[in-house]
Amino acid sequence: MFDKIRTLIYDASIYGASSVLGQVINFCLLPVFTIYLTPKDFGILSMTSIVISLFVPIANLGMSNAIFRRFNLCKDEKEKWAVFDTGLLSVLIGAGIFCVLCLFFIDPITNLFVKELSYSEIFVITVLTAALTTIAQVPAVVLRALRRVKLIALINIVSVLLTSGISIWLVVWKQYGVYGIVISNLAANSILVTVYCFIFFRRHQKLQIDFTIWKYMFRYGVPIIPHRLQSIGLSQFSHYMIASMVSMDQAGIYGIAIRITMPMTFIVGAIQNAWVPYKFQLHANETKPETIFSSITTYYLICISYVWALICLWGPEIVRMMTTANYHEATYLIPVVALIPLSQSIYFMLGTGVEITDNTKPIPLISLGGLIVTVISAFLLIRQTGSQGAAISTCFGWITMAVIVFLLSQKRYKITFDWWCIGLNFFLVMVLLIVVIEMQTMGTIVRIALNFLISLLFPVFQIIILLRSRNERARILRLFKTRKLSFL
Repeated sequence: MFDKIRTLIYDASIYGASSVLGQVINFCLLPVFTIYLTPKDFGILSMTSIVISLFVPIANLGMSNAIFRRFNLCKDEKEKWAVFDTGLLSVLIGAGIFCVLCLFFIDPITNLFVKELSYSEIFVITVLTAALTTIAQVPAVVLRALRRVKLIALINIVSVLLTSGISIWLVVWKQYGVYGIVISNLAANSILVTVYCFIFFRRHQKLQIDFTIWKYMFRYGVPIIPHRLQSIGLSQFSHYMIASMVSMDQAGIYGIAIRITMPMTFIVGAIQNAWVPYKFQLHANETKPETIFSSITTYYLICISYVWALICLWGPEIVRMMTTANYHEATYLIPVVALIPLSQSIYFMLGTGVEITDNTKPIPLISLGGLIVTVISAFLLIRQTGSQGAAISTCFGWITMAVIVFLLSQKRYKITFDWWCIGLNFFLVMVLLIVVIEMQTMGTIVRIALNFLISLLFPVFQIIILLRSRNERARILRLFKTRKLSFL
């Protein structure tokens, strides 16, 4: 069991290497950008991120998911690359058409998101960036299918370095402000697509559509489009509502809180990227994969909860240390905003098994349920509690999705989860959430001392929870005895 967890961690650590580097760079640049950019600038950047998030799944037509599945299932090498050719050409056409349509309606799009047409040039650049991002997904997903994790990490690291370098030059030296950030994203994505093309086309130069393959992938991918859009709406709607119902400045402060919690988001994403191909492998090769899925879920949720705890404790201190007073309001948002990736991790793991069959038609119902809950709760909570309500409504949406996907996946592939451990860990998280929010009014010395104490005690309580589980206690004790005998 622990060997399998180590394999998952290894792949995830490679996937996350570029994310870690990106977070280190973003951390170091935070004092710089908060000097040169206002909270309103950060709010505008948040709105451009929403545009990219919405553009990609529509232009992609669900092809990334279809390519990944078909590429993994194909035994014939020639057929695999026919899948790649077909998917890439389909995405190129889709991204090109949708890009032209968005540019034609750029003024209404700008007005919808920032209500100031003077920023239309920013959204033109954003649409072009979104088109390139969509195209880059196809070779990236094939590399994932091939488990070329080191190459993916290397490409992402280069992209992060290019984006950071160009943005520093444009924002600090050229004084372009928010324009410098969006231009740097466009330049980095252009280079990224060029690199992918060089990797894939120096030996493989055939590009044509196999309509038999395309029909299969289209049928598989299309039902995923509304699911993706609804998931994005779930994640981004509350942020958009802050800009609309409160102010663009508050949206920027909320964006800072999201930036501080991004290490956790990247960890969740890295684990998910590694988990998807690995669970297919486990399902194909293990005699009782459902037992392995259950244990990995338990350990994963325990570990990601500790990451959440560390961000809740030390994230507010980073904001106080690295930003000006204009952004310190984000300290009260960080513990709640950090619940969003924690909720996502629950959704990702409880849905294990839903993709075992190729029937994707029920998938849009999952995100639709989450979106409905998010929209209703956002309208109710943002009026009462402001930005914290926005984060809570997003968490409600992801938890709703987790419940629905769990019910669907259990009908397709039965997995008995360790609800005792998961439930106690969730209770521990809720207790710490209340404590951390109350701590923000305390003096610096007291707060720092409590941060150290809780950072040490939280994993101790989690280990006690694991030892209360019959299955996991046996595994942990067996592992301890093995290590002890090896040491002796």
